[in-house]
Amino acid sequence: MECSLQWGNKSYVFHTEELESHGVIGRRRYFVQNLQKSFVSICIVGLIMAYCMFTFVMTAADKDTGKTSIMVMYHFIEVIFIVCFVLELLVNKYAFRDLYFQNKFNLVNLVLVGAIIVFWLGDIFIDEYSVSIILRVRGCLRLFHIPIILSNIQTRTNTKEDFSMIDFDFSDSDKPNSEKIIDILMQIGDTLEDPKSYNDIHYCIKHIASGTLDKIGVKDSQSQEVGSLRKRRGAILQMEEQAWIKSCTNLVKIKRGSENAGGIVLKTLENQKSLKSCLDLDFDHIKLMEDLDTFEFDIFDFKEKSKNRELTTITSCLLHKHSLYSSFKIHVEEYFLFMDKISSGYKEEVKYHNATHAADLCQTLYTFIMNGDWISKGDLENIDLFSMILGAAVHDHEHPGFNNQYLINTSDPLAVRYNDISVLENHHIASSLALMNTANYDILRRSDKDDRVEIKKRMIHIVLSTDMSKHFSDMGLFKSKWASNTLEPDDKDKLLCMGIGCHLADISNPSKPWDLTLKWTELLFEEFFHQGDKEKELGIQVSDLMDRCCVNIAKAQLGFIDVIVKPTFEAFSKLLKCLDKNLQNIDRNRENWSQKVDEYQQRMISEADKARSDIRIIEEAKSESEEDDSHTHKLSNLESSIDPSSFSDSQSHIAAELFKKGSEVKAKNHRNKKIPRNSKKSLSLSDFE
Repeated sequence: MECSLQWGNKSYVFHTEELESHGVIGRRRYFVQNLQKSFVSICIVGLIMAYCMFTFVMTAADKDTGKTSIMVMYHFIEVIFIVCFVLELLVNKYAFRDLYFQNKFNLVNLVLVGAIIVFWLGDIFIDEYSVSIILRVRGCLRLFHIPIILSNIQTRTNTKEDFSMIDFDFSDSDKPNSEKIIDILMQIGDTLEDPKSYNDIHYCIKHIASGTLDKIGVKDSQSQEVGSLRKRRGAILQMEEQAWIKSCTNLVKIKRGSENAGGIVLKTLENQKSLKSCLDLDFDHIKLMEDLDTFEFDIFDFKEKSKNRELTTITSCLLHKHSLYSSFKIHVEEYFLFMDKISSGYKEEVKYHNATHAADLCQTLYTFIMNGDWISKGDLENIDLFSMILGAAVHDHEHPGFNNQYLINTSDPLAVRYNDISVLENHHIASSLALMNTANYDILRRSDKDDRVEIKKRMIHIVLSTDMSKHFSDMGLFKSKWASNTLEPDDKDKLLCMGIGCHLADISNPSKPWDLTLKWTELLFEEFFHQGDKEKELGIQVSDLMDRCCVNIAKAQLGFIDVIVKPTFEAFSKLLKCLDKNLQNIDRNRENWSQKVDEYQQRMISEADKARSDIRIIEEAKSESEEDDSHTHKLSNLESSIDPSSFSDSQSHIAAELFKKGSEVKAKNHRNKKIPRNSKKSLSLSDFE
């Protein structure tokens, strides 16, 4: 249900969820429905007009009759009018609660009624004729309320007239018939005042969208895994469909040639109850979701409140807000199953390239899209938006915590499979698409074949664009096209821009608020240094930026900002003006890193000292092991050279004791051999001299 408080072009629209959140339920809901009827508004206008005429009649009456019973009757009748006006205010306040006075014109109405009461009392108690005559024109004050009421009536009348003149356009052959029917029903539903008729229309829309017109019930034809998910989540599908239907009326659709191609207009997240039920969210979490398109969004806070389902929650919310479930005929519970499986492919022990990073990239990319007017400039359609969201979600799927160079140097099977070319990126997208091809996770099984092909094409390009080895070639192409005025982001260069946009979000940590920048950087280098330690153990060359004993994190970030991040943001800001704020953050964060160079230098020195100490301990253990081995060798020679049969009794006793001691030494040396004689570490003390 929707209700509105309106004055001219200023409209206050309240939806069912907002009314319920303010306590407008039960009997209050009944009053709201009746107060919105045109008949009630006309009655109030008639009452105001009658009161206005009555006060003019009183003014025309002779002052000499003021003490007579006729004047008393006049005042009594006026009391009835005033009581009616007060009752109108009280009933509206009771029905709408605090929402009623969110409209400033209702506050004006309250002041006018109060002024009428004051003037009425003044007319009774003030005897001076001239003052009394002035007070009697109080009926004119109520006239100011009439335009407000008539405006609401006119709005409803215009809506009905618009309905009678609706031109149902069936020429859009690209739309499926079901979507055309839904569009028509939504136009009809917007004109209805009767709540029952409104609910009936939306009932029809729900079942058309779900594809269950000819079904008595929903059969569980999926595997046991899908069945167990249904038991855990209950009626997710039904609730998400209802949530999608409600959001459709408040969404300017993305389509080529649309008058609204300048962007998507999103209202505050409306279907909070539906999402709350589906994802088991609390109130603070839902409030955070309203900030999905802001640069200050805290993914770590979001992760905690979403109970470690940040990737599933964010992507499902974005698909829901843009009606992408219906566009590609995706069943919500199947999408949840798929995205939870993708999330499980991100390893928890990997500090940086995990599900939280993937969710953060999705949110950052979405912020670029919504704040940069990318939809208009890039002519993004539903298939583009869906591919970008899904591509961002899977862009690091099954990341092992080591970079491409490590996999190549260690001849990892993945490097062999992909011929040392974009090893990880190829695996991320290949493993994700392979998952989508399995029966339980094929979320696009009902989508059009052409859409499936195009989505796959876009996702592959987007994920491969996150390979840092392609950074300079892609940016060089973008800059040269921009400089020559040949860049066509809405046509042949759309894929190029989509890939760079995802890559930009992937390297965007230095453009975030400082606390988020610092946290992400610490996690990144924790993963880097883990790889460096592993490379030292294997005795292979340590990759750049991976040696904790030689890398000053602050200096590394300064170089990363100057060479990679800032030039990329500056170049892409020519297309997306919203990046100016990110550039300001980059400058501030660069200053912060420059102030922390000494701090991280001390940390690096401490790591080097710790490494020296560890190596010294290992070398001492090796030395002791070699010395014990020498004693063991001498004892063995002694044993082999002595013939026990040649000993006297006393000598035999002494020899037995010696052999016993020798055995104990051997056993001790055997235990000491648990310490490797040749450490796997390639470092030595001389490396630190």
